[in-house]
Amino acid sequence: MELVLHIGVHRTGTTALQHLLQAHQALLARRRVSFWGPAILRLDGPQRYWRDCRAGAGDHMATARAADTRATFHQEIVYEQENDRRLVVVSEENFLGTIEANFAEHRLYPAARERLETYATLFPEPPARVYVAVRDYGDYWSSAQALQLRFRAGLPFDSDKLVAGSAARGWPEVLADVAAALPHSRIRTWRYTGRSGMVRGALADMIGRRLARWLPDAKIANVSLSVAALEELGRRRAAGEVSSDAELAAAVAELREEGGPKLRLFSDTQRAALSELFDKEWQLIAGGGIPRVEAFDPEAHFAVTP
Repeated sequence: MELVLHIGVHRTGTTALQHLLQAHQALLARRRVSFWGPAILRLDGPQRYWRDCRAGAGDHMATARAADTRATFHQEIVYEQENDRRLVVVSEENFLGTIEANFAEHRLYPAARERLETYATLFPEPPARVYVAVRDYGDYWSSAQALQLRFRAGLPFDSDKLVAGSAARGWPEVLADVAAALPHSRIRTWRYTGRSGMVRGALADMIGRRLARWLPDAKIANVSLSVAALEELGRRRAAGEVSSDAELAAAVAELREEGGPKLRLFSDTQRAALSELFDKEWQLIAGGGIPRVEAFDPEAHFAVTP
């Protein structure tokens, strides 16, 4: 049995990929494929695993919880093997870190290596393949902030520090950390485009073309709201019109139709600098400049048609 780990990153079509796999689990099961997504990985045990493992030997409760979570995951992997699964796809973007931590430090996934080394112990064997998408820096930071504004107040930031932080620790450093944390896994990466073919193409590489061709094109989920829509959502929240998850989902679905410019955290000069930096670094990544990291284009090489 082969284990495939997809770790995002945030704002690169992860939710769309997860929704597509979740919605077609019956088809996947017939082809001996299982999907473990947020419904499993955001339960209390896995959610707390990083913190529990870092708590130290003196915290006996945390140590016991971590051991129990690890044992449960190992048992589930054995269960999948006994049920003749040929492939298990695990998808969780928070394994790398959180958007909040990125903004707090003005750089990308500062604890990525340590977190992945910890989460890797949930599995009895290393994943055969690990998938990570990357995105233009200006778009990533702006989209991440827009997502925060959808649920709560935005995160504090300094745009100059974000520009400097992206240069100091960007995608090459994150990918190098992934490779270091998972030395026995193939690391596969692609460049986010936002087009539906990107998601299905990436899945074709993960689960195989023959199976992926039966899946529909996936629309990108959690698309950023416009500035006007975010302002209206904030007004409704302040007025008490949006308080429950259901009310928030309904409001977002309605406001998504409202046009207008998207949130931008950077000046034109800063955006140009970030785009130039990203393009230069993508050339490095795509050219094999990060040891053991393989770049691919889902739309060009793995896009499939029914």
